[in-house]
Amino acid sequence: MADFTNTPVWVDESGNTQYGRLGTTDPMTGLTGDQRDAYTFLKNQFEQYGLGSLAPVILQYLQQGFSSDTIAIELQQTDAYKQRFAANAQRIKDGLSALSPAEYIATERSYRQIMSAAGLPVGFYDSTSDFQKFLEKDVSPTELQARVQAASDVISRAPSETIDFANQWYSTGDLVAYALDPTRAEPLIEQRLRAAEAAAYGKGQGLTMDQQSAEIIGRDTNSIGQVQQAVSAVANQQQNTNYLQQIYGGTITPQDVVKSVVENDAESTKKIRGLASKERASFGGSSAFTNGQALSKSGGGNL
Repeated sequence: MADFTNTPVWVDESGNTQYGRLGTTDPMTGLTGDQRDAYTFLKNQFEQYGLGSLAPVILQYLQQGFSSDTIAIELQQTDAYKQRFAANAQRIKDGLSALSPAEYIATERSYRQIMSAAGLPVGFYDSTSDFQKFLEKDVSPTELQARVQAASDVISRAPSETIDFANQWYSTGDLVAYALDPTRAEPLIEQRLRAAEAAAYGKGQGLTMDQQSAEIIGRDTNSIGQVQQAVSAVANQQQNTNYLQQIYGGTITPQDVVKSVVENDAESTKKIRGLASKERASFGGSSAFTNGQALSKSGGGNL
């Protein structure tokens, strides 16, 4: 790159940095007509790339007598340019061709339109850095559209009651966004749908389940059958726990029950067994927990 250390630089009354002779208000003072045209063209072009900050550098190159073609090549070596089109460096390492600025931006625009149409939340896949991995992996807009559609299809096939809870806790755009994230991919969307299924199935058993409890079940199961089995076990344990806490008191939370039943959490299990010990002491060593008898007649309870 050229050395601009001797290029005149001064600050005008408005605090703007100027290049050229002191006291001039026209940044292109001293440029020929062709140079002015080149400056206007290159400045507008790089502003479209999101690189308007390179305008002073363009001016400096012209003042040094560089041609438009040379300037365009030199600007590609700036940190600002490399950061704006960051995916190209990895593409070249992987044996792929670098994308021209026009191709790069057009692909980004297609990505953004697909994400917007899918209802993804603001801030998720709507900036140039969000698209870098897709560009590095040469993911075409058509392939991305297929991924979005596949994620949407998974959601749309779920039962209506499951969707009700999914919509209550997550937006469709959120679910699709997570499904597209290569570090989280499909497992998280499936976990969230299983959480919604747990809440829906629990509702049918008179068990009101909050999001945290449902997500524990969704995370620790691998199928709808396992979800239903876990919810049934939780509902039974919750009935017993609620009944005994009414008699003996206690600080066992709904999440404790879920963690004990689903995750075999040691601390939660210890608290529940402590409550059962009080019952055994009252009934000479017999416990509804060990006998498998449901003590409560009042329903599933709340989680």
